[in-house]
Amino acid sequence: MSLVFALVDCNNFYVSCERLFDPALEGRPVVVLSNNDGCIVARSNEAKRLNIPMAAPIYQYKKVIEKHKVHVLSSNYSLYGELSKRIMDLLLSFSPDMEVYSIDEAFLRLDSLFAISSFDYALKIKKTIMKHLGLPVSIGLGPTKTLAKVANYMAKNHSVSGVYSVLEWKDQEEVLRGFPLTKLWGVAKRSSLKLNKIGIYDALQLRRAEPSFIRKHLTLTGERLCLEIKGNSCLPLEDLRDKKSIGSSRSFPKDLKLLSEIEVVLANCIFRVCEKLRLQKNFCQSFHLFLQTSPFRKGQKYYCGRTQGSLRYATNDTRIILTAARGLLLEIYRPSLFYHKVGIVLLGLSPSTFVEQTLFETVDHNKAIKLMETVDRINSREGQGKLFIARQKNKDSIQRTGKRKSPSYTGSWFELAKVRC
Repeated sequence: MSLVFALVDCNNFYVSCERLFDPALEGRPVVVLSNNDGCIVARSNEAKRLNIPMAAPIYQYKKVIEKHKVHVLSSNYSLYGELSKRIMDLLLSFSPDMEVYSIDEAFLRLDSLFAISSFDYALKIKKTIMKHLGLPVSIGLGPTKTLAKVANYMAKNHSVSGVYSVLEWKDQEEVLRGFPLTKLWGVAKRSSLKLNKIGIYDALQLRRAEPSFIRKHLTLTGERLCLEIKGNSCLPLEDLRDKKSIGSSRSFPKDLKLLSEIEVVLANCIFRVCEKLRLQKNFCQSFHLFLQTSPFRKGQKYYCGRTQGSLRYATNDTRIILTAARGLLLEIYRPSLFYHKVGIVLLGLSPSTFVEQTLFETVDHNKAIKLMETVDRINSREGQGKLFIARQKNKDSIQRTGKRKSPSYTGSWFELAKVRC
């Protein structure tokens, strides 16, 4: 039986989430900004037609935004995360073989499930998501993950139904002819230039090349890409729940110098990353910490301090990880510098169901686990930030700027959408 991969991708996801609760934004150009309202991270189709690029600093397009009355919003990650979870839960009802690729993308295996055609089944998925969640998606079908990615691009840009299939050989040949190399999954501009030098200028030419020849120029990754667009599946679905690391970082609204201010931001990063750690039911054994300046700050040389620390025993207790990280922060902090970003990556992850005791001390893991579960449960029910570690906030606390942030419609009882009759 031939493999059938479906890539389900939400259209302009952040913007679509905002429009779901504010229908007045439909048909208007909309952009969503990054943390601290610095750069554009999402655009509606109307904003794209104004040639507003992705990741552009907002100040560079101020005149365009004012002239065309572009609606500007601060990012609302709690809302996007909740709606993403609902989409993924709904997709699981269509196929148990699923890989959550990002907050708004997921791969499904459909080859052993449907009694109707794969195209009709994909249409059913699309209509069900719109009916239950009100969010538009595009779906690409292919015999490999890479070809499903190509099909998804076609679904977004060249399909009225929002579903596109390249399951048949002739459809693959037709689509790949003239298809830009940089639109292929994993092909950056530098790799594209390398392929140009050996006479390959589009995806069809790459498909017809010898995989071993491509490997000489683009390593094993390039060989797999070549095989994938030939229709030979090399990339199976991955269970991303089994992550080897998990991290959180934060850029500051303005460069910081005081250690006390940086500690507050780090504490918020650790609180968030420990929530993720507990959500996937893991402990961590060590962590990587970094603190860096801005490479664009005038009169100051770029600096990025990095260090790694180990915990006495594996844990997901926010308090223990925060205490250890604060101690190591002193090692990489330089009092004379102004800093732009801090972050932490948790390493050595293991299932929280397995508790390893130390030889010389008895640790009551159950007590800590119950406390953290209670904190997570209250924050989930009452809204993020209801319970927090004291170190997260003080009189000098640096809060994330989000002047245009929409309400937490799905995360707080006090910010539910209001219906007027």
